[in-house]
Amino acid sequence: MQRIKTIIDRKANQELLSATFCLGWLGFAISLLCVVLYFLFGIIFNDWLSPSLISCLAISVLILILSLIILFYLSNNLKQSSRYVREAIYDFLDDALLYEVYQNDEKIEEGKVRYCDLLDYKETKNYIYLRLRNNTFICVSKVDGLLDFIISKGIHKNKIIVLDRKK
Repeated sequence: MQRIKTIIDRKANQELLSATFCLGWLGFAISLLCVVLYFLFGIIFNDWLSPSLISCLAISVLILILSLIILFYLSNNLKQSSRYVREAIYDFLDDALLYEVYQNDEKIEEGKVRYCDLLDYKETKNYIYLRLRNNTFICVSKVDGLLDFIISKGIHKNKIIVLDRKK
């Protein structure tokens, strides 16, 4: 397999986190809907303290808080990733993946990952993300033949449903 260079920047992280962003916004929308329903049914039935309405409000507040935490965390992550642009060089060998990571033309990391240590992969429009056993990802630019090579090494596609937005 060939040597692949990948720029790891905000765009690369944004593609990886797009499904989680969708989940955060979905939770936010559901929580707002629950709050609207609470007020709507409270006005219609004039019963603000019914157990079902209080439950609806409590669930909506919980979902709202969790959604805001997720969105805040992801936004900060993307903001920081735009400050630390890195270039990764990957060499796909028969038994392992060698990598070197550079930042400002200085090598900051290098290593070797055996294919058996990769759990699965996630494919987006521009990248393939290889998930390691410690739940971190290796971001590789898509090139011809890479996906077939990864599959030939016994690495399977991530089974989680991914909501990719069309651009």
